[in-house]
Amino acid sequence: MRMRLSKVLKIIFLVLAYIFFAFPLYWILSSAFKPTFEIWGQLTYFPQKIELGNFIKCVTGLWGEALRNSLIICSANVVLCLILGFLAAYAFTRFKFIGDKHLYFWLLTNRMAPAAAFTIPFFGIYTGLGLWDTHIAVILTYTLFNLPLSIWLLSGFFVNIPRELDEAAEIDGFKLSSYFRRVIIPLMKPGIGVTIFFLWTFSWTEMLLASVLTSTRAKTYTVQLMLVLAAMGFGIDWGAAAAAGLVSMIPAIVAIYWVRRYILTGFTFGRI
Repeated sequence: MRMRLSKVLKIIFLVLAYIFFAFPLYWILSSAFKPTFEIWGQLTYFPQKIELGNFIKCVTGLWGEALRNSLIICSANVVLCLILGFLAAYAFTRFKFIGDKHLYFWLLTNRMAPAAAFTIPFFGIYTGLGLWDTHIAVILTYTLFNLPLSIWLLSGFFVNIPRELDEAAEIDGFKLSSYFRRVIIPLMKPGIGVTIFFLWTFSWTEMLLASVLTSTRAKTYTVQLMLVLAAMGFGIDWGAAAAAGLVSMIPAIVAIYWVRRYILTGFTFGRI
C-alpha cells in the first residue's frame, strides 16, 4: 500500500512538473496565432481567429534580417570554434610542450570571465578597426568566449581515445588529415555533437555583446535582441513577439535533432 501511494505521488509530481514547464510554451504557441485585439481583450486559452500575420512580421523586414544574421553569426561561430577547438584539443591531449598547462588554464579563464568586462574594450577596438556593427566583430567576439569551451569539451573526449591508435596509424602510413577523417572524427562524433549543441546554444541566446557591437538598425542583431527592441522602442506587439519566439526556437530544435544521437553518449563519456 505504501509503495502504491509513493508511485501515485510520484506520478502526480511528474504531471505537475510537466504542466509547469509546458504551459509557457503552450501560451507562446497560442499567442503567436492570436490577433493583437484578442491578446489584449478577454482571456482565451485558444485562438478564436487564426492570425498568420504575426509570423509574416517576424520573418520579414527588421525581424527577418535579424533572423538571417543570427543564423549567419551562429553558424560561422560554430564552424570556426569547432575546427580550431578540435585541432587545439588534439594538441593539448597528445603533445607536451613548455607552458601547456598554463596556456590551457589561461584559455579557460577567458570563458569564465564576465562578458560585461570586455564590452568597452571590444567597442573601442572594433570602432578603431572599422569593424563595429559588422558580422565579423560579433563572430570574433563569440569565438573568444566559445573557443575555450570547445577545447575543454573536445579534450575530454580525446583523452578517451587510446594513443596506440596514433602509433598504429603512423606505422600504416596514414597522413594526419586521413587519420582525422577516417579514425578520429568517427570516434569523436559524440563529442562533436555535444560541442555543437553548447556552442550553438550560447551563441544563439547571447545578447549583451551583440547589443554593444551593433547599432539599433544594424545587420547583426540576434532575434532575442530584436524582441527586446520591439518591446522597448516600437511598442509591444505580443503576437509578433510570440511568433518570433517560436521562430527563434526552430534553429535550436533543428540543431538538437541533428545531433540527438550523439548528445546522450557525449554526456555519458565526455566532460559533462
